[in-house]
Amino acid sequence: MKLSHLIALAAGILLIHITIILLVTNGGCSGGKPEKLPEKRDGALSAVAGENASALPGKYPAADKNDVKPVVPGEKKKSASSGTEGKIPVNFPDEGPVPAGKSAPQTAKAAAAAEEKVETFGQLPAPRAAKSVLNRGPYDWKYAVNGKISAIPALSGAATGILLHVNSRRILWAKNPRQKVSIASLSKIMTVFLACEDVESGRVLLRSRIGATNEAMSLKEGVVWMRRGEAFTLRSLLEAAVVRSANDAALLLAQYLGNGDSANFVARMNSTAKALNMADTKFYNPHGLPGTKGVPDNTSTPEDLLKLSEYAMTNPLFRELVAIRHAGFRTKGEKGYMDMWNHNHLLPGGTYGVNGVKGIKTGYTRKAGFCVAVACERDGQEFLAVVTGFPTSRERDSSMRSLLQWGFIRAKDPRIPEDRIVLQSNVKKKTSFRSVPVKSKAVPKKKSAKGIQRKK
Repeated sequence: MKLSHLIALAAGILLIHITIILLVTNGGCSGGKPEKLPEKRDGALSAVAGENASALPGKYPAADKNDVKPVVPGEKKKSASSGTEGKIPVNFPDEGPVPAGKSAPQTAKAAAAAEEKVETFGQLPAPRAAKSVLNRGPYDWKYAVNGKISAIPALSGAATGILLHVNSRRILWAKNPRQKVSIASLSKIMTVFLACEDVESGRVLLRSRIGATNEAMSLKEGVVWMRRGEAFTLRSLLEAAVVRSANDAALLLAQYLGNGDSANFVARMNSTAKALNMADTKFYNPHGLPGTKGVPDNTSTPEDLLKLSEYAMTNPLFRELVAIRHAGFRTKGEKGYMDMWNHNHLLPGGTYGVNGVKGIKTGYTRKAGFCVAVACERDGQEFLAVVTGFPTSRERDSSMRSLLQWGFIRAKDPRIPEDRIVLQSNVKKKTSFRSVPVKSKAVPKKKSAKGIQRKK
Protein backbone atom coordinates (compact mmCIF):
# COMPACT_ATOMS: atom_id res chain seq x y z
CA MET A 1 0.00 0.00 0.00
CA LYS A 2 1.32 3.32 -0.91
CA LEU A 3 2.07 5.90 1.73
CA SER A 4 -0.52 8.33 0.28
CA HIS A 5 -3.27 5.73 0.66
CA LEU A 6 -2.35 5.09 4.29
CA ILE A 7 -2.48 8.80 5.08
CA ALA A 8 -5.94 9.15 3.48
CA LEU A 9 -7.27 6.13 5.42
CA ALA A 10 -5.97 7.49 8.74
CA ALA A 11 -7.52 10.89 8.04
CA GLY A 12 -10.88 9.28 7.29
CA ILE A 13 -10.87 7.24 10.52
CA LEU A 14 -9.95 10.35 12.51
CA LEU A 15 -12.81 12.32 10.92
CA ILE A 16 -15.31 9.59 11.82
CA HIS A 17 -14.21 9.63 15.47
CA ILE A 18 -14.49 13.41 15.66
CA THR A 19 -18.03 13.31 14.18
CA ILE A 20 -19.17 10.68 16.73
CA ILE A 21 -17.79 12.74 19.62
CA LEU A 22 -19.60 15.88 18.41
CA LEU A 23 -22.92 14.07 18.05
CA VAL A 24 -22.76 12.66 21.57
CA THR A 25 -21.74 16.01 23.05
CA ASN A 26 -24.69 17.97 21.41
CA GLY A 27 -27.41 15.46 22.27
CA GLY A 28 -28.09 14.43 18.69
CA CYS A 29 -28.90 10.86 19.75
CA SER A 30 -32.25 9.61 20.96
CA GLY A 31 -32.93 10.80 24.54
CA GLY A 32 -30.82 13.94 24.16
CA LYS A 33 -32.00 17.56 24.17
CA PRO A 34 -33.63 18.93 21.03
CA GLU A 35 -31.57 21.07 18.80
CA LYS A 36 -31.93 24.80 19.40
CA LEU A 37 -32.15 26.93 16.30
CA PRO A 38 -29.75 29.87 16.28
CA GLU A 39 -31.21 33.33 16.27
CA LYS A 40 -30.92 35.14 12.98
CA ARG A 41 -29.14 38.43 12.81
CA ASP A 42 -31.64 39.86 10.36
CA GLY A 43 -34.22 40.14 13.11
CA ALA A 44 -36.18 36.94 12.38
CA LEU A 45 -37.75 35.39 15.45
CA SER A 46 -36.29 32.08 16.67
CA ALA A 47 -38.40 28.99 17.16
CA VAL A 48 -39.95 28.49 20.59
CA ALA A 49 -38.94 25.44 22.60
CA GLY A 50 -41.00 23.65 25.22
CA GLU A 51 -44.71 23.09 24.52
CA ASN A 52 -44.27 24.07 20.87
CA ALA A 53 -41.10 22.03 20.28
CA SER A 54 -42.94 19.98 17.68
CA ALA A 55 -43.08 22.97 15.37
CA LEU A 56 -41.00 22.64 12.29
CA PRO A 57 -37.87 24.80 12.03
CA GLY A 58 -38.64 28.15 10.44
CA LYS A 59 -42.42 27.87 11.15
CA TYR A 60 -44.42 29.51 13.92
CA PRO A 61 -46.25 27.30 16.41
CA ALA A 62 -50.02 27.09 16.10
CA ALA A 63 -51.48 30.20 17.74
CA ASP A 64 -54.21 30.08 20.32
CA LYS A 65 -57.67 30.79 18.82
CA ASN A 66 -57.78 34.15 20.62
CA ASP A 67 -54.30 35.20 19.50
CA VAL A 68 -53.44 37.21 16.44
CA LYS A 69 -50.94 35.71 14.01
CA PRO A 70 -47.77 37.83 13.95
CA VAL A 71 -46.27 38.99 10.71
CA VAL A 72 -43.26 36.92 9.59
CA PRO A 73 -40.40 39.09 8.35
CA GLY A 74 -40.09 38.90 4.63
CA GLU A 75 -43.74 37.92 4.09
CA LYS A 76 -46.08 40.31 2.34
CA LYS A 77 -48.81 41.74 4.56
CA LYS A 78 -52.29 40.80 3.51
CA SER A 79 -54.70 43.61 2.75
CA ALA A 80 -57.69 44.23 5.00
CA SER A 81 -59.97 42.74 2.37
CA SER A 82 -57.95 39.52 1.99
CA GLY A 83 -58.83 37.97 5.36
CA THR A 84 -58.93 38.29 9.08
CA GLU A 85 -55.23 37.76 9.84
CA GLY A 86 -53.47 40.56 11.64
CA LYS A 87 -56.76 42.07 12.83
CA ILE A 88 -57.62 42.53 16.52
CA PRO A 89 -61.29 41.86 17.37
CA VAL A 90 -63.15 45.00 18.40
CA ASN A 91 -66.54 45.18 20.13
CA PHE A 92 -68.97 47.71 18.72
CA PRO A 93 -71.66 49.43 20.81
CA ASP A 94 -74.91 47.44 21.02
CA GLU A 95 -73.30 44.54 19.18
CA GLY A 96 -71.80 42.51 22.06
CA PRO A 97 -68.69 40.31 21.59
CA VAL A 98 -67.38 39.74 18.09
CA PRO A 99 -68.78 36.34 16.98
CA ALA A 100 -66.27 33.50 16.58
CA GLY A 101 -64.80 33.36 13.11
CA LYS A 102 -65.78 36.96 12.31
CA SER A 103 -63.49 39.94 12.25
CA ALA A 104 -64.22 43.49 13.37
CA PRO A 105 -64.64 44.74 9.78
CA GLN A 106 -67.18 41.98 9.14
CA THR A 107 -69.06 42.95 12.30
CA ALA A 108 -68.97 46.63 11.33
CA LYS A 109 -70.36 45.72 7.92
CA ALA A 110 -73.13 43.75 9.59
CA ALA A 111 -73.86 46.72 11.86
CA ALA A 112 -74.12 49.01 8.85
CA ALA A 113 -76.47 46.53 7.22
CA ALA A 114 -78.54 46.47 10.40
CA GLU A 115 -79.00 50.23 10.10
CA GLU A 116 -80.80 49.64 6.80
CA LYS A 117 -82.74 46.61 8.05
CA VAL A 118 -86.40 47.23 8.75
CA GLU A 119 -87.59 45.57 11.95
CA THR A 120 -90.08 42.73 11.68
CA PHE A 121 -93.17 43.09 13.85
CA GLY A 122 -94.00 40.40 16.36
CA GLN A 123 -90.48 39.47 17.48
CA LEU A 124 -89.89 41.66 20.54
CA PRO A 125 -89.54 40.08 23.99
CA ALA A 126 -92.20 40.76 26.58
CA PRO A 127 -91.98 44.29 28.07
CA ARG A 128 -90.89 44.86 31.62
CA ALA A 129 -93.71 44.79 34.14
CA ALA A 130 -95.19 48.17 35.04
CA LYS A 131 -93.61 49.82 38.06
CA SER A 132 -95.55 50.83 41.12
CA VAL A 133 -96.32 54.43 42.02
CA LEU A 134 -93.45 56.71 43.06
CA ASN A 135 -92.71 56.63 46.76
CA ARG A 136 -92.68 60.40 47.25
CA GLY A 137 -95.56 60.66 49.64
CA PRO A 138 -99.20 61.72 49.14
CA TYR A 139 -100.30 65.13 47.97
CA ASP A 140 -101.02 67.76 50.62
CA TRP A 141 -104.29 69.58 49.83
CA LYS A 142 -104.38 71.77 52.94
CA TYR A 143 -103.44 75.03 51.24
CA ALA A 144 -104.95 74.41 47.81
CA VAL A 145 -106.76 77.37 46.24
CA ASN A 146 -109.94 76.12 44.62
CA GLY A 147 -111.07 77.48 41.27
CA LYS A 148 -110.43 81.18 40.63
CA ILE A 149 -107.17 83.01 41.31
CA SER A 150 -107.59 86.77 41.66
CA ALA A 151 -104.24 87.53 40.06
CA ILE A 152 -105.01 85.38 36.97
CA PRO A 153 -108.50 86.21 35.66
CA ALA A 154 -107.93 84.30 32.40
CA LEU A 155 -107.46 81.08 34.36
CA SER A 156 -111.23 80.88 34.64
CA GLY A 157 -111.16 79.66 31.02
CA ALA A 158 -109.81 76.29 32.14
CA ALA A 159 -112.32 73.47 32.51
CA THR A 160 -110.00 71.61 34.91
CA GLY A 161 -106.50 72.00 36.29
CA ILE A 162 -104.00 71.39 39.06
CA LEU A 163 -100.66 72.80 40.30
CA LEU A 164 -98.20 70.83 42.46
CA HIS A 165 -95.14 72.11 44.32
CA VAL A 166 -93.13 68.90 44.01
CA ASN A 167 -90.66 69.69 46.80
CA SER A 168 -93.31 70.04 49.52
CA ARG A 169 -95.94 67.75 47.87
CA ARG A 170 -98.43 70.63 48.29
CA ILE A 171 -101.25 71.16 45.82
CA LEU A 172 -101.27 74.96 45.47
CA TRP A 173 -104.23 75.27 43.08
CA ALA A 174 -106.90 72.99 41.68
CA LYS A 175 -110.06 73.22 39.63
CA ASN A 176 -112.17 70.10 39.20
CA PRO A 177 -109.01 68.00 39.69
CA ARG A 178 -110.87 64.65 39.68
CA GLN A 179 -113.26 65.33 36.84
CA LYS A 180 -112.92 62.96 33.87
CA VAL A 181 -112.24 64.84 30.64
CA SER A 182 -111.04 64.05 27.12
CA ILE A 183 -107.26 64.48 27.08
CA ALA A 184 -106.41 64.57 23.35
CA SER A 185 -102.66 64.39 22.71
CA LEU A 186 -101.81 64.37 26.41
CA SER A 187 -102.32 60.64 25.78
CA LYS A 188 -98.92 60.63 24.08
CA ILE A 189 -97.25 61.21 27.46
CA MET A 190 -98.00 57.56 28.26
CA THR A 191 -97.12 56.34 24.74
CA VAL A 192 -93.72 58.01 24.66
CA PHE A 193 -92.97 57.15 28.30
CA LEU A 194 -93.52 53.41 27.72
CA ALA A 195 -91.30 53.54 24.63
CA CYS A 196 -88.57 55.22 26.71
CA GLU A 197 -88.98 52.49 29.34
CA ASP A 198 -88.42 49.86 26.64
CA VAL A 199 -85.26 51.60 25.49
CA GLU A 200 -83.99 51.82 29.07
CA SER A 201 -84.64 48.10 29.69
CA GLY A 202 -82.87 47.12 26.45
CA ARG A 203 -86.00 45.71 24.83
CA VAL A 204 -85.58 48.00 21.81
CA LEU A 205 -82.89 50.24 20.35
CA LEU A 206 -83.24 53.89 19.36
CA ARG A 207 -81.60 53.11 16.01
CA SER A 208 -84.05 50.31 15.13
CA ARG A 209 -85.78 51.06 11.82
CA ILE A 210 -89.54 50.59 11.64
CA GLY A 211 -91.47 50.42 8.37
CA ALA A 212 -94.61 52.48 7.77
CA THR A 213 -97.86 50.52 8.02
CA ASN A 214 -101.17 50.92 6.22
CA GLU A 215 -102.82 51.92 9.49
CA ALA A 216 -100.29 54.67 10.16
CA MET A 217 -100.46 55.94 6.57
CA SER A 218 -104.25 56.07 6.72
CA LEU A 219 -104.23 58.82 9.37
CA LYS A 220 -104.56 62.29 7.83
CA GLU A 221 -104.73 64.65 10.82
CA GLY A 222 -101.63 65.81 12.73
CA VAL A 223 -99.24 63.53 10.83
CA VAL A 224 -95.79 63.42 9.22
CA TRP A 225 -97.26 61.96 6.00
CA MET A 226 -95.66 58.54 5.88
CA ARG A 227 -95.27 56.93 2.46
CA ARG A 228 -95.30 53.29 1.43
CA GLY A 229 -91.84 51.73 1.68
CA GLU A 230 -90.52 54.33 4.14
CA ALA A 231 -88.84 53.30 7.39
CA PHE A 232 -87.95 55.46 10.37
CA THR A 233 -85.72 55.03 13.40
CA LEU A 234 -87.39 54.60 16.75
CA ARG A 235 -85.84 57.88 17.92
CA SER A 236 -87.19 59.87 14.96
CA LEU A 237 -90.68 58.50 15.67
CA LEU A 238 -90.38 59.52 19.32
CA GLU A 239 -89.30 63.03 18.33
CA ALA A 240 -92.19 63.31 15.87
CA ALA A 241 -94.69 62.14 18.52
CA VAL A 242 -93.42 64.71 21.03
CA VAL A 243 -92.39 67.75 18.97
CA ARG A 244 -94.98 67.67 16.18
CA SER A 245 -97.47 65.57 18.17
CA ALA A 246 -97.67 63.31 15.11
CA ASN A 247 -100.52 60.82 15.43
CA ASP A 248 -99.17 58.44 12.80
CA ALA A 249 -95.81 58.30 14.61
CA ALA A 250 -97.57 57.44 17.89
CA LEU A 251 -99.61 54.71 16.19
CA LEU A 252 -96.55 53.18 14.50
CA LEU A 253 -94.72 53.14 17.84
CA ALA A 254 -97.69 51.35 19.41
CA GLN A 255 -97.82 48.77 16.63
CA TYR A 256 -94.11 48.04 16.87
CA LEU A 257 -93.95 47.89 20.67
CA GLY A 258 -97.21 45.89 20.71
CA ASN A 259 -95.60 43.21 18.49
CA GLY A 260 -97.64 44.19 15.47
CA ASP A 261 -100.91 45.02 17.23
CA SER A 262 -101.55 48.45 18.74
CA ALA A 263 -104.29 46.91 20.90
CA ASN A 264 -101.60 45.06 22.85
CA PHE A 265 -99.85 48.34 23.51
CA VAL A 266 -103.06 50.12 24.55
CA ALA A 267 -103.71 47.32 27.04
CA ARG A 268 -100.24 47.97 28.44
CA MET A 269 -101.03 51.71 28.70
CA ASN A 270 -104.03 50.88 30.84
CA SER A 271 -102.17 48.39 33.03
CA THR A 272 -99.46 51.00 33.63
CA ALA A 273 -102.11 53.58 34.54
CA LYS A 274 -103.51 51.11 37.06
CA ALA A 275 -100.05 50.53 38.54
CA LEU A 276 -99.64 54.31 38.94
CA ASN A 277 -102.99 54.57 40.77
CA MET A 278 -104.54 56.52 37.89
CA ALA A 279 -107.98 55.23 38.85
CA ASP A 280 -109.98 57.53 36.56
CA THR A 281 -107.95 57.06 33.37
CA LYS A 282 -108.87 54.99 30.33
CA PHE A 283 -106.96 54.74 27.04
CA TYR A 284 -108.53 53.51 23.79
CA ASN A 285 -105.73 54.51 21.41
CA PRO A 286 -102.06 55.63 21.63
CA HIS A 287 -102.46 59.11 20.08
CA GLY A 288 -105.56 60.78 21.55
CA LEU A 289 -107.54 61.39 18.37
CA PRO A 290 -111.31 61.52 18.91
CA GLY A 291 -112.90 58.12 19.22
CA THR A 292 -114.86 56.64 16.35
CA LYS A 293 -118.39 55.31 16.53
CA GLY A 294 -118.65 53.00 19.51
CA VAL A 295 -115.13 53.86 20.76
CA PRO A 296 -114.92 56.69 23.33
CA ASP A 297 -112.15 59.29 23.65
CA ASN A 298 -109.16 58.72 25.89
CA THR A 299 -110.12 60.16 29.28
CA SER A 300 -108.32 61.10 32.47
CA THR A 301 -108.29 63.68 35.26
CA PRO A 302 -105.80 66.43 36.11
CA GLU A 303 -104.77 64.54 39.24
CA ASP A 304 -104.11 61.33 37.28
CA LEU A 305 -102.16 63.21 34.61
CA LEU A 306 -100.12 64.81 37.38
CA LYS A 307 -99.14 61.35 38.65
CA LEU A 308 -98.20 60.22 35.15
CA SER A 309 -96.19 63.37 34.40
CA GLU A 310 -94.27 63.16 37.66
CA TYR A 311 -93.39 59.54 37.03
CA ALA A 312 -92.52 60.00 33.34
CA MET A 313 -90.10 62.83 34.15
CA THR A 314 -87.95 60.38 36.14
CA ASN A 315 -86.92 58.73 32.84
CA PRO A 316 -83.82 60.49 31.39
CA LEU A 317 -84.73 59.83 27.75
CA PHE A 318 -88.26 61.11 28.28
CA ARG A 319 -86.94 64.29 29.91
CA GLU A 320 -84.61 64.81 26.95
CA LEU A 321 -87.35 64.35 24.35
CA VAL A 322 -89.99 66.63 25.90
CA ALA A 323 -87.47 69.48 26.18
CA ILE A 324 -86.77 69.55 22.41
CA ARG A 325 -88.04 72.74 20.72
CA HIS A 326 -86.99 71.93 17.17
CA ALA A 327 -86.16 68.76 15.26
CA GLY A 328 -86.00 67.60 11.66
CA PHE A 329 -87.95 64.63 10.34
CA ARG A 330 -86.36 62.66 7.51
CA THR A 331 -82.98 63.67 6.09
CA LYS A 332 -82.59 67.32 5.16
CA GLY A 333 -82.87 67.73 1.40
CA GLU A 334 -84.80 64.47 1.12
CA LYS A 335 -88.36 64.40 -0.22
CA GLY A 336 -90.80 64.99 2.59
CA TYR A 337 -88.28 66.55 5.01
CA MET A 338 -90.04 68.51 7.77
CA ASP A 339 -88.88 71.15 10.22
CA MET A 340 -90.79 70.35 13.40
CA TRP A 341 -91.36 72.97 16.09
CA ASN A 342 -92.71 72.02 19.49
CA HIS A 343 -96.32 73.06 20.14
CA ASN A 344 -95.34 73.74 23.75
CA HIS A 345 -94.63 77.48 23.51
CA LEU A 346 -93.83 77.61 27.24
CA LEU A 347 -90.40 76.10 26.63
CA PRO A 348 -87.58 78.67 26.97
CA GLY A 349 -87.34 80.56 23.68
CA GLY A 350 -91.00 79.98 22.86
CA THR A 351 -93.66 82.66 22.43
CA TYR A 352 -94.71 82.28 26.08
CA GLY A 353 -91.37 80.88 27.23
CA VAL A 354 -90.80 80.49 30.97
CA ASN A 355 -87.36 80.16 32.46
CA GLY A 356 -87.02 76.64 33.90
CA VAL A 357 -89.75 74.87 31.88
CA LYS A 358 -88.55 71.34 30.98
CA GLY A 359 -91.55 70.04 28.96
CA ILE A 360 -94.00 68.17 28.85
CA LYS A 361 -96.87 68.02 26.29
CA THR A 362 -99.74 69.92 24.69
CA GLY A 363 -103.02 68.62 23.31
CA TYR A 364 -106.13 69.73 21.47
CA THR A 365 -109.36 68.34 20.08
CA ARG A 366 -112.68 70.14 19.73
CA LYS A 367 -114.05 68.18 22.67
CA ALA A 368 -110.97 68.41 24.92
CA GLY A 369 -110.19 72.05 24.20
CA PHE A 370 -106.61 73.30 24.51
CA CYS A 371 -104.67 71.35 27.14
CA VAL A 372 -101.11 71.27 28.45
CA ALA A 373 -99.03 69.50 31.08
CA VAL A 374 -95.91 71.40 32.18
CA ALA A 375 -92.83 70.66 34.29
CA CYS A 376 -90.83 73.61 35.59
CA GLU A 377 -87.73 73.70 37.79
CA ARG A 378 -85.90 76.83 38.91
CA ASP A 379 -83.66 77.66 41.88
CA GLY A 380 -84.17 74.18 43.28
CA GLN A 381 -87.96 74.53 43.24
CA GLU A 382 -89.92 72.10 41.06
CA PHE A 383 -93.50 72.42 39.86
CA LEU A 384 -95.89 70.31 37.79
CA ALA A 385 -99.12 71.69 36.34
CA VAL A 386 -101.95 70.42 34.15
CA VAL A 387 -104.80 72.40 32.59
CA THR A 388 -107.50 71.33 30.12
CA GLY A 389 -110.42 72.81 28.22
CA PHE A 390 -109.20 76.29 27.26
CA PRO A 391 -111.02 77.86 24.28
CA THR A 392 -107.77 79.11 22.67
CA SER A 393 -104.09 78.20 22.79
CA ARG A 394 -103.22 81.81 23.63
CA GLU A 395 -105.38 81.80 26.76
CA ARG A 396 -103.98 78.42 27.73
CA ASP A 397 -100.35 79.48 27.38
CA SER A 398 -100.65 82.92 28.98
CA SER A 399 -102.64 81.50 31.88
CA MET A 400 -100.13 78.71 32.46
CA ARG A 401 -97.25 81.18 32.39
CA SER A 402 -98.99 83.30 35.04
CA LEU A 403 -99.90 80.20 37.06
CA LEU A 404 -96.25 79.12 37.27
CA GLN A 405 -95.20 82.62 38.31
CA TRP A 406 -97.94 82.64 40.96
CA GLY A 407 -96.84 79.19 42.15
CA PHE A 408 -93.25 80.29 42.79
CA ILE A 409 -94.55 83.12 45.00
CA ARG A 410 -97.14 81.07 46.86
CA ALA A 411 -94.80 78.12 47.50
CA LYS A 412 -92.69 80.36 49.75
CA ASP A 413 -95.63 80.78 52.14
CA PRO A 414 -98.89 79.04 51.19
CA ARG A 415 -100.68 80.62 54.16
CA ILE A 416 -100.77 84.02 52.44
CA PRO A 417 -104.30 84.73 51.17
CA GLU A 418 -104.30 84.25 47.40
CA ASP A 419 -105.83 87.67 46.76
CA ARG A 420 -102.79 89.30 48.35
CA ILE A 421 -100.52 87.99 45.60
CA VAL A 422 -99.99 90.44 42.73
CA LEU A 423 -98.16 89.28 39.63
CA GLN A 424 -95.71 91.62 37.96
CA SER A 425 -97.11 90.84 34.53
CA ASN A 426 -100.57 91.97 35.70
CA VAL A 427 -99.48 95.34 37.12
CA LYS A 428 -100.63 98.11 34.78
CA LYS A 429 -98.02 100.56 33.63
CA LYS A 430 -98.44 104.10 35.02
CA THR A 431 -99.58 106.69 32.54
CA SER A 432 -96.98 109.39 31.93
CA PHE A 433 -98.22 112.97 32.25
CA ARG A 434 -96.72 116.26 31.23
CA SER A 435 -95.24 118.31 34.06
CA VAL A 436 -97.79 121.14 33.47
CA PRO A 437 -101.20 119.67 32.63
CA VAL A 438 -103.76 121.64 30.67
CA LYS A 439 -106.25 123.26 33.09
CA SER A 440 -109.14 123.93 30.79
CA LYS A 441 -110.21 123.41 27.23
CA ALA A 442 -111.16 127.11 27.20
CA VAL A 443 -107.55 128.16 27.16
CA PRO A 444 -107.06 129.86 23.81
CA LYS A 445 -104.67 128.38 21.30
CA LYS A 446 -101.45 130.12 20.59
CA LYS A 447 -101.87 132.69 17.88
CA SER A 448 -99.48 134.58 15.70
CA ALA A 449 -97.45 137.57 16.95
CA LYS A 450 -100.30 139.86 15.93
CA GLY A 451 -102.76 138.00 18.07
CA ILE A 452 -103.53 138.15 21.78
CA GLN A 453 -100.48 138.65 23.98
CA ARG A 454 -99.85 136.06 26.65
CA LYS A 455 -99.79 137.06 30.28
CA LYS A 456 -96.41 136.93 31.88
